[in-house]
Amino acid sequence: MKEKCERLNNLGKGCRTGYVVPANVLDGYPQEFAALLPDLIGTRIPFPGSYNQGDNTKLGRHIFLTYFPVPPWRCELCGYNIGWDDQLRVHHVNEDRQDNRLVNLMPAHPSCHTRHHNRKRRLPA
Repeated sequence: MKEKCERLNNLGKGCRTGYVVPANVLDGYPQEFAALLPDLIGTRIPFPGSYNQGDNTKLGRHIFLTYFPVPPWRCELCGYNIGWDDQLRVHHVNEDRQDNRLVNLMPAHPSCHTRHHNRKRRLPA
């Protein structure tokens, strides 16, 4: 069990009580902005009560909210603000859900996020 927890912690997934902010979370992020963010690398962040720890699909959202907890956020797909009343979706720019670097996480409205993925599915290969 200890080895599994260490392996999960190295991936930034955490074990039981939350996740550990991965060391690469700020890779590729502009240094002038990264300097303004809190130094949370290696910090254990608790999951919300409803989070299923086997589900890694929402980890990017939790990392995004750890660094940017207060709205309004700007939807990067439509340009409008996302407030407390809206549901925040976090889109992985490179489509890799395991890549939870801040530079790869983009806030979006649920409808914008769905439209983006549906549009990609309909495009011919």
